[in-house]
Amino acid sequence: MNTNFGFVRVAAAVPTMRVADCRYNAEQIRAQIDEAIAEGVEVICFPELSVTGYTCADLFFTQQLQQSSMRELEAICNYTRGKAIIVLVGAPLQVDNDLFNCAFVMTDGEVMGVVPKVNLPNTGEFYEKRWFTSGRAAREYMPGGVAPRIPKIEIWSGEVPFGTDLLFCTHNYTFGIEICEDLWSLISFIGHSFDIYVFSFCLLSIDRLGMKIEGYHYCEIDYVPEGEYKSEYCKWCHTLSLIFYFLICF
Repeated sequence: MNTNFGFVRVAAAVPTMRVADCRYNAEQIRAQIDEAIAEGVEVICFPELSVTGYTCADLFFTQQLQQSSMRELEAICNYTRGKAIIVLVGAPLQVDNDLFNCAFVMTDGEVMGVVPKVNLPNTGEFYEKRWFTSGRAAREYMPGGVAPRIPKIEIWSGEVPFGTDLLFCTHNYTFGIEICEDLWSLISFIGHSFDIYVFSFCLLSIDRLGMKIEGYHYCEIDYVPEGEYKSEYCKWCHTLSLIFYFLICF
């Protein structure tokens, strides 16, 4: 018997964080996973670079931070084993000689896939191109079409899918990921045929298959001047594609 009446409960989480203190940040993430499970949440989304913190600057280059981040990602992933929840966390990931700003999708002790950020802001207080490689580098154009350069990557759990166009399927819905500026870039993935759409600070749903988001249709906590712009843009996307947003900027 279907007791959720077509609703999917999702959560956008903003834990207390310390810059470059991956162990502390992972503890906060695990605590909020427990809170979400107690509330019956099926999908929980944490902020961009939530394991390391966004403002690590040149510390992103250090092996110590990268290795600490991977250890805590593995610990978070193992923590999801046996738990009925999908967890999305942000962390840097080195692939070959490139460092990517990524979203890791985890459930039941496994990594479903890793999505790198494509559009890296590099104006004002943002210097992402100094540290990260665009997710466009995950694919290369070859004669006869587009072929993945890094279709899968090797992490602690073995080989997992890696790319900007991954779709994650459950029994009830399918979701994709965009990270922060990937949403409001000139080329967005809005309009693709999936039900729940997740990106960094945001978690949303397309009501194409009768799916409904439980709780807020739109929620924003923003302390930066561009907050009003983001709000209006999200409302426009909501009107265009029947998308439900959970937007949290920190």
